[in-house]
Amino acid sequence: MTPFRALFIEQTVEPADRARRLLPTRVEQSSLRWWSPGGALPEDARFLLIGVAVWSGYDMNMLDHLDCAVTAGKRPDTPVYVFDMDWATRQGDFESLMPGIGFVHHPPVVGYWAEGKLIEKACGFQGRQVVARLFMIDEHLVHKRITRTKARPSRKAPRAFLKLLGRLFGF
Repeated sequence: MTPFRALFIEQTVEPADRARRLLPTRVEQSSLRWWSPGGALPEDARFLLIGVAVWSGYDMNMLDHLDCAVTAGKRPDTPVYVFDMDWATRQGDFESLMPGIGFVHHPPVVGYWAEGKLIEKACGFQGRQVVARLFMIDEHLVHKRITRTKARPSRKAPRAFLKLLGRLFGF
């Protein structure tokens, strides 16, 4: 199975729109569940709702570790629902979904519900901390920065070849 972080890394070749289209399918192939904004909230007694951004290496890394934790049986009473947070067009969209979330400055957006009530909400670094704590994941793992690698020509390549590459690929 392709890790979530591949959606982030592949954006060096493919546009983010493709990764965004692939996210629901990748979630459905995992132990996590897809949730579509605008729909009713899940009816489970307890659940975690996470809005992620495919352009965030931190988010894709967190989903990989979270998928492993859920697969391993950590918190079997708490299903995890994932959505693309880029659906939001304004800050109020997050506030209507998770009242009291405040200004969402970084992904992910995380909400934890129990008995039909929003118990905890956070975004960014604090959101990843909530995920790590609830699913007993080492915080250092979910905060690890994932970077894209970009192939670059050798500095020893002939100058004419480098000029040609520059004209063709814009570098």
